[in-house]
Amino acid sequence: MRSLPHVALVTIALISACGSDNDDRASSDTTKSVQVAGVSFSARDSSRELGPGDMIITDRDSTLDLLLIGDHVATRFSAKTMNKIKQETDTAGEKGSGFGASISKMVKSTVQSQLSKEVRYPVSDIREARYEDDRLVIELKNGKRLFQDTKVNNRRFDEAFAPDDAKRFADAVNARIKSPTR
Repeated sequence: MRSLPHVALVTIALISACGSDNDDRASSDTTKSVQVAGVSFSARDSSRELGPGDMIITDRDSTLDLLLIGDHVATRFSAKTMNKIKQETDTAGEKGSGFGASISKMVKSTVQSQLSKEVRYPVSDIREARYEDDRLVIELKNGKRLFQDTKVNNRRFDEAFAPDDAKRFADAVNARIKSPTR
């Protein structure tokens, strides 16, 4: 398992991986968030029940989940990774009551909260999905590929899934494109 800073960098990579036409994804103004067309964030919902045609696959090292839920494809950290994040950001054992301890608690709480989000991509932005050359290819209508340049634990994200899972996921995405739900 990678360190917490590495996990945060993976999140940023996943967000930027959707291939927006907007070249101003990041700004020198650190108060602005990364802007990527079509991408949204939502609270992680581990208790969500899957509907017809919905599915979740997890990468080979159990770091990330890829979801097809309703009208979107989403990525999130797996339950295993979230447990690791919770352990590393647990403030219950914080010692001290001064300013430094307060800042540490605030930072850890914020990191835990932000990393528990799902990054969502609308199915309506996807042209097709397929399994090709040992990769899950999700081609967007703008001609770019979702996750093409994203790496997780030194492996391309689009190569991180077992072939059978990736093929089933691509088939499910294509079925959703043809017959949108919800």
